[in-house]
Amino acid sequence: MNFTSVKNMFAMLRMTILPVLVWLVAVVGIVFLFGHRGQRFQVTGLALARTYEVSTPATGTLKQLTVELFKPVTKGTVVATLDDNLIQERLATAKSEIDRLKAEIGAVTNRIEVENHNRQSDTTIDFRRFSADIEQSRLSILEINAIIEPDRIMLQDLNAEINIEKDLIAKHAVATDYALTRAQARYDTLEKKIEQNEQLLAEAKIAFQAANKRRQDVADSLPIGFSPDAEIEVIHKAITVQQHRVKELIAEIASLTVKAPADGIVTSIMLRPGQTILPGLTIFTIAEQSTDQIIAYAETEFTASLKEGMPVELIIETPKPTIGKSQVTYVGPVVEEMPVRLWQHPNIAQWGRPFIVKVPPHMKLVPGQAVGIRGLQ
Repeated sequence: MNFTSVKNMFAMLRMTILPVLVWLVAVVGIVFLFGHRGQRFQVTGLALARTYEVSTPATGTLKQLTVELFKPVTKGTVVATLDDNLIQERLATAKSEIDRLKAEIGAVTNRIEVENHNRQSDTTIDFRRFSADIEQSRLSILEINAIIEPDRIMLQDLNAEINIEKDLIAKHAVATDYALTRAQARYDTLEKKIEQNEQLLAEAKIAFQAANKRRQDVADSLPIGFSPDAEIEVIHKAITVQQHRVKELIAEIASLTVKAPADGIVTSIMLRPGQTILPGLTIFTIAEQSTDQIIAYAETEFTASLKEGMPVELIIETPKPTIGKSQVTYVGPVVEEMPVRLWQHPNIAQWGRPFIVKVPPHMKLVPGQAVGIRGLQ
């Protein structure tokens, strides 16, 4: 056999055997990888993200939105306000109606006094005058309440703003305390105003009680069958209607201020200033920055052994895997379709029985992060 023949023989062997060897190595590698993965974990779970859809029960136009996409928000912070022009107009109308009723009571009182002076006894005159005094006192109480209630709402907002600014200063997130000083000054001024109005309200209530007592004393001495003047009673009913209307409008004004329901990150913004908002319509969504639960889906082979309280291990796949011990806290009652992320093939849906696993304190997960789970058998 010459040199050329030997060379050709080795070439044929290389072309025949080498592809077979490569294929065998690939198969062994795949089997090893899948076997190794099976030893690492049995199912994959997702860190649950608590999300909040922020909306308002009111109808109106979005006036201001203070959040930004993917920026953090703090629970209790005012994040959006609606235009309150229409409600303020209605409140002004209600207050104008109160003023009109007040003037009408004055006119009726004057007329009654003249009539009583001419035709009725002093006792009847006193009774009707005290009835008018009662309605005047009732109106004073209503007017002061209409001032105090919005101020109390604003005082709560200022208190929340002060606490936020203090927190930012404590965390060295702001360079100066100018915003805190300004908010504190506004808070002190408004608090003093409320105290003064509350004193006036207390005095008005005392005057109301005194007028009521005077009228009752006179009523005890009236002839049997006497009733208060019909016109005064009609005005009193109208005042009651306006009182309920003012309370409703104050509640509506409070609902136009939207506050963050929790600490978190803004994940989506559906509406912008200038757009119309309907009750229950989502303005934006917030997701918490951390999670303490994982949801996973057990396929048929693990369904029978799955139960609450069973111990499992969690694996975070990194160059240096993190392993933590935990337990199943909840098992779903029925088999459900898995999230698309957990499908082995993007076009073939998979089903499994959902279960929840508690995240150990030392494992810090980002909501939506994939986590391996083993120990289901």
